[in-house]
Amino acid sequence: MDAERLTDEDLLLARDPRLAGPAFGELYARHEALIVGFHQRRVRNPEVAADLAAETFAQALASRSRFVADGPGSAVRWLYGIAGNVLRSSLRQASVEQRKMDRLRLDRPDLDDAQLAAIEATGDEMAVLRALSALPSDQRDVVRAFVLDDHSYDDIAGRLSIKPATARKRVSRGLQTLRRELEETS
Repeated sequence: MDAERLTDEDLLLARDPRLAGPAFGELYARHEALIVGFHQRRVRNPEVAADLAAETFAQALASRSRFVADGPGSAVRWLYGIAGNVLRSSLRQASVEQRKMDRLRLDRPDLDDAQLAAIEATGDEMAVLRALSALPSDQRDVVRAFVLDDHSYDDIAGRLSIKPATARKRVSRGLQTLRRELEETS
């Protein structure tokens, strides 16, 4: 498959496991700067904009099976819709966190250079997305809910009709598998 020749819509619709990863990687490469720019214009912080863009693509990857092509440009509109949802969710969460910090009279600590370097060393986002998509579905769904969507073990357990201890175990196994996979590829 020559992913560079396919439309954005075709890239999102690629379902063959051998092709889906490279196809999504091409979509990411085509639109990363646009999505980062979308977030940067709204949050005015490059680190936050990059984080929000990564979350946008993570959600796009996780939900690409729900994408329905309805003509040229529909993939870009879909990505921007996800970006808007990610931004609104982030702003709501930040507001809740700020109220908690204010109530507790806490200041958010600034990260020093070593901490920022450690965060940057966590690896290539696409490698993480590929590793996440390769997890068994029961682990992938709970890791995504816990890490990306910031749900508690109780929330996850309630949604999946499992015990919180089972949710915790699945998250733990999924994160261990992700860590192993990322260590092997780096």
